[in-house]
Amino acid sequence: MTKNIQKYLLLHYPNIWNIRIIPMLLILVVAHLIIFGIGYLSTDISFGKAYYYSPSSDLGILYPTSILISLLIFIGWLIFYNRNNGFKIFYPQKTGQLYGEWLMIFVITTCISCIPLTLTEGYIFKWNSATSYDEAAKAMELLDKVRGLIPNETDNFSYNSSYDTPIPIPHNMALDPDTLDLSLYAVDYNRNDGIRIEGYTGPSLLFYKDYNSNIYYYQKDIQDIEASERKKINRQEQVKKWLLNGQKDSIYAIMLAFEKLQKRHGFPIKLTPDKWLERIYNPPFFPVNSSMVIANYQLNDDEVYYADEYPVAVAADSVSDAITGYPENNYRTQTPLSLPYRELSAGYSHVLDYYDYNYNDDLQAIILICLYMSLAASIFIFSFRVTGRKQWLIMLISTGVLIFISVLSAAGIYEINRGMGSEVITMLMISLWLLLFLILITKTIIKIVTNGNKGRSGIYMNLLIWMTPCLVPLIYAILVAFEELTRNYNDRFYGKDEQFVTMLWINIPFVILIMYLVSALVRRWKSIAEE
Repeated sequence: MTKNIQKYLLLHYPNIWNIRIIPMLLILVVAHLIIFGIGYLSTDISFGKAYYYSPSSDLGILYPTSILISLLIFIGWLIFYNRNNGFKIFYPQKTGQLYGEWLMIFVITTCISCIPLTLTEGYIFKWNSATSYDEAAKAMELLDKVRGLIPNETDNFSYNSSYDTPIPIPHNMALDPDTLDLSLYAVDYNRNDGIRIEGYTGPSLLFYKDYNSNIYYYQKDIQDIEASERKKINRQEQVKKWLLNGQKDSIYAIMLAFEKLQKRHGFPIKLTPDKWLERIYNPPFFPVNSSMVIANYQLNDDEVYYADEYPVAVAADSVSDAITGYPENNYRTQTPLSLPYRELSAGYSHVLDYYDYNYNDDLQAIILICLYMSLAASIFIFSFRVTGRKQWLIMLISTGVLIFISVLSAAGIYEINRGMGSEVITMLMISLWLLLFLILITKTIIKIVTNGNKGRSGIYMNLLIWMTPCLVPLIYAILVAFEELTRNYNDRFYGKDEQFVTMLWINIPFVILIMYLVSALVRRWKSIAEE
């Protein structure tokens, strides 16, 4: 069937036949399906990691392998495509035909360059199949609540006078200052009453704060924090209220739910909810000390847990009891008790990250890289087809020399006159490149209008075609440099990453449209006599 289609195209649409669009699309569909399947089958969703990075990191050698496959397909296609060039030798083409040929080149190069993206999509699809969005969101709510009940260290459970108040001493509790570690209490001293204990300030479940999110370093008012983080803090505060109000059943319920989550993902239960509750539920102060440390990631049976901070002893009936709270080594805690909080939290966060494609920076970066690689490849192939090998190579070398001279000139100007500023130098260099583009297009139009001979214009035509996709980025760079130059330092806008990405997306349809005008210009230029 493919052979009959190719025969029909050869007789009626030789350009489409020559570009091998039909067999290439069939080959690429099969290649993408295979790569998608490899990405899906190679993705580990066992929630066995404490951290997840990018898909390229998790898939390892499969990424360079997918890039190699793309290169092999690309080279194989070019071998067949460059066997014939009707535009150069046999017969003229209309502007629409020339533009259509570039579009087909762009489609093929895009499909080829997107093979690594398909591998990523298989990875993402596998993660999305692990659980639904609602289930992942509910699991994260549960994990937010239990985090403050897993005292793996003391830093996040320490008293901070900016946010916390000392835990009051119950009226029926008699404390003897002589037998206490007073560094764990807020005390007042006067000559008449002596030492008066006002409250407990040692490490406690009631003082838990998630410093890892940096919220507490910058925001004291919870209303000023973004909604998702505010909800997270509210859940943790709710657990603290349960502890204060003696709602032991509510605490036990989320521990049971956490145990159910462990079983769902095949984690061994090394700490049952009953033992967990017994270990940490010590009213009224709910202290955190070395005797109740729980690793917040899954430990092997023979593994030694290294606490993040020095474990701290808490109030006891005697000084000797407080001292025995320390382990033999300040960093090492010989305890097999652990809960796979990190693994579950990392896994469900990873699932939620890939449910919303539009806001995933990694995926967007891969898409843009693939599109711009295909755009560059299509432009280079198109210019090679319409001008010729010799002129193309001369311009390639000349462009490299021009870029080198531009960089060297910019560095020289900066060294000679440092007061000019990098922004001014950037604007100057880019303006020279834009001026060169205007000169090239003006010379080409003059040749077409005057019907002069081509001469060396084929060399210039290559640079003219190559610079077309660079117009929007170059103009954007000038605007950014001008903005940096004219703004006051304190008024500078730091959200340029979003602007840059938006510019890259806008540039793609712009290039697709402007290439029609370039095709018309090439078509008219080709009609000029060689001599």
